[in-house]
Amino acid sequence: MDISIFITNYNGYKNGYIQEALPNIITEARKYAKGKYEIIFVDDCSLDESIKYVSKNFPEIIIKKTPKNCGYQRASNFAVEHCQYSILISLNNDIKLGDNVLNKIVEYFNDDKVFAVSTKVFLWDEKTYLAGKRIGYIEKGHFKLKDLGDTINKTEMTLFATGGAAAFRKSMYLQLQGFNAIYYPLYWEDIDLCYRALKRGWKVLYAPECIMYHKHQATIKTMYDTKQLSYITARNSYIFFWINITTLNILILHLFWSLTFFIRDIFKLKFRFHIAFCLALTKIFEIIKYRNLEKKQQKKTDVEIFEILN
Repeated sequence: MDISIFITNYNGYKNGYIQEALPNIITEARKYAKGKYEIIFVDDCSLDESIKYVSKNFPEIIIKKTPKNCGYQRASNFAVEHCQYSILISLNNDIKLGDNVLNKIVEYFNDDKVFAVSTKVFLWDEKTYLAGKRIGYIEKGHFKLKDLGDTINKTEMTLFATGGAAAFRKSMYLQLQGFNAIYYPLYWEDIDLCYRALKRGWKVLYAPECIMYHKHQATIKTMYDTKQLSYITARNSYIFFWINITTLNILILHLFWSLTFFIRDIFKLKFRFHIAFCLALTKIFEIIKYRNLEKKQQKKTDVEIFEILN
């Protein structure tokens, strides 16, 4: 089974990430024994010496540059356009691979219903647990995420595969039209992608024996402050909900609790909710377009998905 490893990058050389990550990725790629591989480095118009460094030190890596700085979602989709093999290994520029992870992860794609496989992720110290199996549920009319922690030791369905530390089937990725850029600049695009796959009846698996290491939010924190990230995350959670949740009673609960929170936070003089909600509303016509498209494709309901995951 042939694999395309693609790495999205923005200023990774300046921050010192690719100098540590790329030698590890090369080493693990050379261990791959189940087919051919390629490594594609997609630079999103970095302002540092990233391309020069990769070109000089890693001649086997294919370098592609986006026409303009376009953010994680479009850079990833741009990368996939240049991937020639059937299994995609999607990596951030601050990801290292665990031993033999590539040979392990491709085995799951022998099942033709598998869309994505998510890894167990630790921080770069290789000890501190970061992410594993995720579930989703509705609480007070809002979509909530929960990581079940470092306790799941067998392969199970998961809500989503972490975008920069996962494997995807290329044919399905293209059917879904990749990451949706409505979530620009970041967050919730991988949840959206996998939720749409789940609604089509495809599988998203968590494989705890497949290990990767992540310098969490390393690049992100050089671009946005904590307050900005808070607004982006909240805005995108609403965009995700309005595109993907189609169960009527959940939508009614969402409207009720949104109004409740709106009034409550006015009296508390807290306005994060209002700002995030209004930022999402600015994209309402795009949201309606994508919502109508997804409703035509879904084979499973929200309730069925929650039952499968939980």
